[in-house]
Amino acid sequence: MTGMIRGLLAATALASLATTAFAQDVQGVIGGLPTELKAQYDGAPQKVLPSAWDNFTAPPKPWKWCHSESYQGNPWRVTVTKELKRLVDGLIADGTVSSFEVSDSNNDASQQINQIRAFIDKKCSIITSIPGSATALDDAIDAAAKAGIPFITAAGSVTSPNAINVDSNYARWGYDMMAAIGKAQPDGASILLVEGIAGHPIVVQERQGADKALAEIFARIEAIPHVRLLRIHTRVPVALPSRITSGLVVALQGRLMVTVVTHFNHAREITDATEMACRTLRQAGFVLLNQSVLLKGVNDSIEALEELCRELMYRLGVKPYYLHHGDLARGMAHRRTTIAQGQALTEALRARLSGICNPVYVLDLPEGGGKVPIGPCHVEGRQGESWRLRGLDGEVREYREIVGAQEEQSSKIPGS
Repeated sequence: MTGMIRGLLAATALASLATTAFAQDVQGVIGGLPTELKAQYDGAPQKVLPSAWDNFTAPPKPWKWCHSESYQGNPWRVTVTKELKRLVDGLIADGTVSSFEVSDSNNDASQQINQIRAFIDKKCSIITSIPGSATALDDAIDAAAKAGIPFITAAGSVTSPNAINVDSNYARWGYDMMAAIGKAQPDGASILLVEGIAGHPIVVQERQGADKALAEIFARIEAIPHVRLLRIHTRVPVALPSRITSGLVVALQGRLMVTVVTHFNHAREITDATEMACRTLRQAGFVLLNQSVLLKGVNDSIEALEELCRELMYRLGVKPYYLHHGDLARGMAHRRTTIAQGQALTEALRARLSGICNPVYVLDLPEGGGKVPIGPCHVEGRQGESWRLRGLDGEVREYREIVGAQEEQSSKIPGS
């Protein structure tokens, strides 16, 4: 937000100058910028184009600043407007600007057009805008240009050549964000990532930048000769399947074997979108496993667990790997089952599903004891080389070990 507002202010200042910068080579202009500004053009998807305002001469100060908003219905947009007003108030205080007026079209492009034309009639010195349409405002913007009023956009560009489109390099922002997270959390951490609307150009650009940073991190890991496998534990395929893109997959492909461990806890979390995300990962050659937590009132029935394990394996191609007994986390006692309940469930699951669909029931021991299997034990007893084992049908059978030279002395091997 701060970068966008600074861009508006900077563009306003540039519009007041007669400039022939775009007559020069674009790369030459970028190369002459300070390092921080130069970085904003690194990997930028936007094109730097000649301006229709090269020969513009600003009217005498103070200027009348008008701002055309397309929507004020969420906190972010309201905050942008308030912050812009705060900054413009400083220009009013020093005599650069005489007044600041804001209009809001409430997501109605035709109303925004009328409001822009009203600003023209009021003889505004400059119009800044967060446009509600890339094309619908063009005629009004052209009319502003004929009246000698620069029109500057932010957080969304328009197609009129008479507009000055100010935008951020969101690809660079995504790269810097991911690189900063990697530097701040070298040993790993749980990161809450809040994105905008899936598919929006800003989100797409952020992801492209983040994928570039991930590829660099992956390359550093891959350069360690003795490392052969990269294991990634994530709920992204569950909670944000749209993030599993071809760019992300390419960033993680290389010499290393990649294993992605997902965290589905109930079959209701499996959707068409999660199916597509897992298919993308499988087609990239990644090994897919899943670990669930046994949760009282959520998946602590044989029907729920059976459906989850079947859908994981047969629909998503994800091997059920671990079924965790609930940790002793504060505030989670109401979601923990007893170990005996978990053992009964996993024993019943074993009788219903093929081996590939069965997870291992484990407990993560405190104080670094590691994950230990706590599934039901089928050994009922032992006497020497004779073992008493309980089958999946509940019957106890005897199994006598025959190894090495003993086989020659045995007239019949059980099961032969």
